[in-house]
Amino acid sequence: MPLFIVVAKHSPESCPAADPEMGKMLLSHLDNGNASKLGINIQAKVGAESQHTLHLILDAADSGKVDEYMSMFTQMGTVEVTPGIACEAIVARGRC
Repeated sequence: MPLFIVVAKHSPESCPAADPEMGKMLLSHLDNGNASKLGINIQAKVGAESQHTLHLILDAADSGKVDEYMSMFTQMGTVEVTPGIACEAIVARGRC
């Protein structure tokens, strides 16, 4: 299944973590059980400390599913979806 790197950014003023209800909703959305409804597997999810940035590593059938899954985050800021590749695959093919 294709791999995707997602970076979602928002301003300090639109930080969803500042609202306890919004924070709970986002954590629920970022649950693997919820993501699997769209055929997405979350490999990793981390926030960049004090940067108002969320980084996700996702397995998904295609970028359209990732865009659909991440659509709620576009209400707060920007979402960038990039095709990813495992480091082992990069080395095996001999180039990035």
